[in-house]
Amino acid sequence: RTLLPGPRADLSGAAEAQLAEAASRLPSWQCPSNGSSLPLGKYAERFRNCRSGYGTWGKDLSQHLRCIATVVGEALHIAPGSTVLDWGSGCGWTLSYLNLLFGAVGYGIDGTPGMIQWASQHSAGEFCLWSSVDLTWVPDGAFDHVIAYWALYHVHPAGRHCSVARQLVSKLRLGGRAWFGGNNPSDSLGILFQPFFKEDWLKCLQGLSSRSGFAFEAEFVDDNVLFRSDVFDGNTEGDYLYLSGTYSVFVTRVQ
Repeated sequence: RTLLPGPRADLSGAAEAQLAEAASRLPSWQCPSNGSSLPLGKYAERFRNCRSGYGTWGKDLSQHLRCIATVVGEALHIAPGSTVLDWGSGCGWTLSYLNLLFGAVGYGIDGTPGMIQWASQHSAGEFCLWSSVDLTWVPDGAFDHVIAYWALYHVHPAGRHCSVARQLVSKLRLGGRAWFGGNNPSDSLGILFQPFFKEDWLKCLQGLSSRSGFAFEAEFVDDNVLFRSDVFDGNTEGDYLYLSGTYSVFVTRVQ
């Protein structure tokens, strides 16, 4: 479901024009009909579902996820009508928060059939079942923002990881901003992940710039700095999201 702020009788001419302009900028979104699912692994566990409120996380992290969506929406300067592509969208909760809080128009891609089915019925946005790392069907230069949270670390090896990252930032419009969070989860969690460091990001983006003529700026920040307050002195379930070493990268397309 594509949700734009609905027109009201008391809208000014300028507001109506803004809505019309936002509608005209919506990307051409045609989800392939042959989308396949990922090998589910731990995501096949029955308690990992959207209806339970646990989603792919396996526990209720809603207090964290809403806070993260708020911080990211502000950092990306998401405005009403802005288009957001979420790679690894799961239950669609992040896109729903961004729609509710900022008026974003969301588009989600995920390889888990149950998540896509639930998101399509209950979350704000358009959702596509697609597990391949080939994203050529998604139009380039069509989105104001691109996001992925605790998703890219699944992609092995590093070259393939870079390929997905390059494809995702290529979806940005000129001036668009992307956020990729949850890079390099802590080793203490025992999670199998593809290490991808800040120098890997810079090399990856430079390679894309050389090939495409696009230019990007990247900013790195540790997730415990981005999402936790210095005055917070307690422990809550889900604090593993912010363990030392886990970081976010913000990418802006400047050319």
